[in-house]
Amino acid sequence: MQLKHPTPPCVWLPIDKRFTINEGDFLCKREDKNVKYFECLGQSSLPGFLTLLEVDINDEWNVVAEGSTTNIALFHIIENNFKILIPTNSETGWPSTILEAIEILLEILPSDQLREFNNITYEQFQSASFGLGEYIRNQFGMWIGNERLFKDANIELGKADELSELVLKTLHSKLSE
Repeated sequence: MQLKHPTPPCVWLPIDKRFTINEGDFLCKREDKNVKYFECLGQSSLPGFLTLLEVDINDEWNVVAEGSTTNIALFHIIENNFKILIPTNSETGWPSTILEAIEILLEILPSDQLREFNNITYEQFQSASFGLGEYIRNQFGMWIGNERLFKDANIELGKADELSELVLKTLHSKLSE
């Protein structure tokens, strides 16, 4: 068995309520000094729960051992700082282009939320996606020097608010096509 997105570079992003976790996605959770990895097997028969299979992953990103399955509530996954594996094309784990940032957002945002964004103005989009700009700045390395993304956007290094605004405008434009 191999990961859904088998070859690094990938990035582990913190899961919050904006994520859709699908069958085949890989999650991790740090417990003390250990990291546990899980493969999502899909929705549980219990409403609001996912069935997760504990797995061991080797250096080549292959699953080498399977453990027990467990049903975990989605709110528990969010509250306990689980992360989800997302592919990226850069060595840093951050998107290096605006297009790549948009691809990551389209991968992690729930499809029903994306549909809601389809036919609304940018001002409505800003209100509906409150907090997404902060998430983008934090998770895409804008505060700590994602130089490639700043360069791709032709925005001065350090102007994270301006860069996240461009990502949001580009995402809105893509969803409005």
